Amino acid sequence: MRYADDATLVCGSRGELLKLLKDVKDAGERRGLLLTTKKIKVMVIDPNQDDNGDTFEIDGQNLEKVMCFEYLGSMINTRRDCSEEIRRRLAMGRKVVIDMSKIWRGKILAALKVRLLRATAFAVATYGAESWTMKKNKRKRVDAFEIWCYRRLLSAMDGTEDKRMGPGEDTIRL
Repeated sequence: MRYADDATLVCGSRGELLKLLKDVKDAGERRGLLLTTKKIKVMVIDPNQDDNGDTFEIDGQNLEKVMCFEYLGSMINTRRDCSEEIRRRLAMGRKVVIDMSKIWRGKILAALKVRLLRATAFAVATYGAESWTMKKNKRKRVDAFEIWCYRRLLSAMDGTEDKRMGPGEDTIRL
């Protein structure tokens, strides 16, 4: 292997993290890989401890400490709060719906438009949702997004094209 990128290390303590980082650095160097300390970011998630200015270093090099970062398409933060992630995801879903306006106005069956909506905008908006902590107000925000999407879809079909769902169907099943 000549190149590796984006590894995530999860540890239970500061000492354990520093030891694991040192072990990874040493193992990589034995195989000819260099660990670029300028690119390493450290995030501490501890609900019982505020940011007390602890520094992390390897071989005398300080590592950057961050409050949030993007991992596998989701924003992770030190507060364990997913409100910002939900807001960000719903905005991405809205953009998908808006970008597909020509399709919503097109002459295809409404059932296919609904399937496209679910496969694109809803998939983008709910990516990583299984890790969200859903409280009542966050659930309302997600529900409002879904209603907005269907309204946008239906308003684009304002009577100018055939609204049939398909053979024997006359309503949109939600």
